[in-house]
Amino acid sequence: MIKNIAKKAGGISLGSAMLLLSLMPATSAFAASVPAVVSVKLSSEQGTVAVGNTVSFTATATQSGSATPMYQFWYEGVHGNWHGTSWSSHNTFSLPALQQGSYEVVVFAKDKGQATSVNSEGTNTNQFVNVDSSATLTAPSLTNVAPGTTLNFTASSKNLTNPVYQLWIQKPDGTWYASGAYQSSPNFSITASTAGDYHAVLYAKDLNAPQTAQFSEYSKATFDAFGQAAAVKLSAASSSLVADGKATDTITATVVDANGNTVANFNGTVNLSIPTAGGTLTNSSVTITNGVGTDTLTAPSTAPSGAQTVSVAGLATTNGSAMATNVTYESTSITETTPTATQLAVSIASGSPSSIGTNTTNEYTDVTVALEDAAGNTWSNEPGQYVTLTLTGPGSFSSTSTQTTLTTFVTGTSAAIPVYSQVGTPGTVTITASGSAVSSGTLNIPTYNNTAPASLNVQTLNGKDSNGNAYTQYTVSLLDTNGHPYTNGNETLSVTNNAAAQSGAITYGTVNSAGVFTPGTAPTQLTDARWYPAG
Repeated sequence: MIKNIAKKAGGISLGSAMLLLSLMPATSAFAASVPAVVSVKLSSEQGTVAVGNTVSFTATATQSGSATPMYQFWYEGVHGNWHGTSWSSHNTFSLPALQQGSYEVVVFAKDKGQATSVNSEGTNTNQFVNVDSSATLTAPSLTNVAPGTTLNFTASSKNLTNPVYQLWIQKPDGTWYASGAYQSSPNFSITASTAGDYHAVLYAKDLNAPQTAQFSEYSKATFDAFGQAAAVKLSAASSSLVADGKATDTITATVVDANGNTVANFNGTVNLSIPTAGGTLTNSSVTITNGVGTDTLTAPSTAPSGAQTVSVAGLATTNGSAMATNVTYESTSITETTPTATQLAVSIASGSPSSIGTNTTNEYTDVTVALEDAAGNTWSNEPGQYVTLTLTGPGSFSSTSTQTTLTTFVTGTSAAIPVYSQVGTPGTVTITASGSAVSSGTLNIPTYNNTAPASLNVQTLNGKDSNGNAYTQYTVSLLDTNGHPYTNGNETLSVTNNAAAQSGAITYGTVNSAGVFTPGTAPTQLTDARWYPAG
């Protein structure tokens, strides 16, 4: 009788069966002609159930004779306690609002005339419900491994009672094999015996659930085992390159096995080449590390006709990695085009502030507009074109009006264009440049209100004047508490020459936005100073 309850396929445990037997009436004998239940099925919703939900079950008995079958339901809760119903003709049962964990549900069936179901003519079956349960397979961090490598996997689960695990592996030829019977240990070791793609699936279940995937949670992982180096593939970061003598492209050489997997333990060298008209490679011999190497292609100054092919040959190993007898080589092609003006770029002019104060009138910064090719290089060839500048935000192209549009002719880079702020209105001024058959350019310029003057900033610049005399230029800026140039009024600066022991002359003055230095009449006029060392 116990054998009929605690099924080998995974029914309730022996201890649970004894508990059930102790709660049932004593067994009595039945004549062969008495109607009896032959089998019973239990159906319900499948899959993982959310916390707080319930699950309904329906039992269907098959019996000899036409009498009314009787049912009794039992379930084991997440704390290991069993709960049962009385015998009745009702064949449906619902679990209470579910907590996290796994539940085992058992139904017993008998004919109405039978005293007990636990005999040769009675039967039972069971199902399992997983509530907010899951399984996780932690695979090795390696994407590619060499054949013969042993990999360690770790299993874990959530909300399963006494979980046990089984790992299945699909080999590159498509066949599956199991790690063995379900085990309580979460650790698995798998050897990748041949090269190719592998798939791993972990199953985790309640200890008492059947030895199948029916009531299991699962998790997947993949990995590749690479073979010997069989080919070298080339790829380019971009298939199109502007032939301006400056634009660059990255060429990647990848060593792969016969299945296309990167040979991640291959170290060595390979040779790249391109026709002279197609530009220059930084290195003709590229170092391969862990199966991959890169080189830089610089475009020619004149576009050649047709696509240019980067070729590869001469793979050699430096660490004894296995190589096929005949390694194949796959090239890549790049189309190099004659540069043209394709876009506009707006930027702060050299030496101009990147933001504008709003405390007084005539506060401004200078911007420039540049025609550029697709590689971002300034396009200085004729013809140029007219460019329309549009201003939005608290600013103007004029110190005396609210001018928000301006048209200028650009070949290469425009002259400096002043952008003025509005007095007392901080915010962001946006400049948009648009033209014919080129993409627009945009620049955002912040404006600000000055706070109290707080500090001085000194910058140095080494250069030569128009007479060829070397100098060191010092530029002094007065900053407010937010680090902005202080423009709200004037401050008198006193200057002390602490380099008196050094020979030479110091000239005080100012430098405008174009970088022109104008000497002053006294140190108190200082915004810039130049020191000309003697000799």
